[in-house]
Amino acid sequence: MAYILAAVLVLFACCLWSPTRPTVISWGRVLWVCRASAGSAILALALFAVAPPARDLFAELASGPLYWAIFLLLVFGWALIVHYAARKALEQQAWAAPGLRLPLRAREREELQDRFAVSGTWVPRLLGLLCFAAVARTAATAAVAMRSQSSPGASAFACPPRRSDVSLAPWMPSANLTNC
Repeated sequence: MAYILAAVLVLFACCLWSPTRPTVISWGRVLWVCRASAGSAILALALFAVAPPARDLFAELASGPLYWAIFLLLVFGWALIVHYAARKALEQQAWAAPGLRLPLRAREREELQDRFAVSGTWVPRLLGLLCFAAVARTAATAAVAMRSQSSPGASAFACPPRRSDVSLAPWMPSANLTNC
């Protein structure tokens, strides 16, 4: 949470400093247009960071190469969808030129393309990379958890102490810890 607050304060300071204000506004506007893709990538990053079952995806020690190939293919597809949706949102002319008559004239279009060239190119790319970063962060967290749980001569995922008929959830009576 402190990182988010620090980032917001830095952006606020950049908006107060006049030479960086157009750049910050340009990037912010492009992020706003790509808000669906940004929301998907940020929500997934938060979900992978908080949810322990997300780390369990990487705890499959007995899974073969087909499991990982399918998993990475799905991650690639997700990143491709996020990137493509952001690019398609940015192709619309109305967001960049509010109040101007559409379709834009060549001069107006070139001016807007110059203004949003860097942010319009890099925001979709960064959102797609954020999908891979979420998965990489979760894999690193799972690796650290496996190393911290393992001890010499023990398996990485040791079963908890046996408790007879302890149910994990009231709606799942057959899921108990005695099968470990």
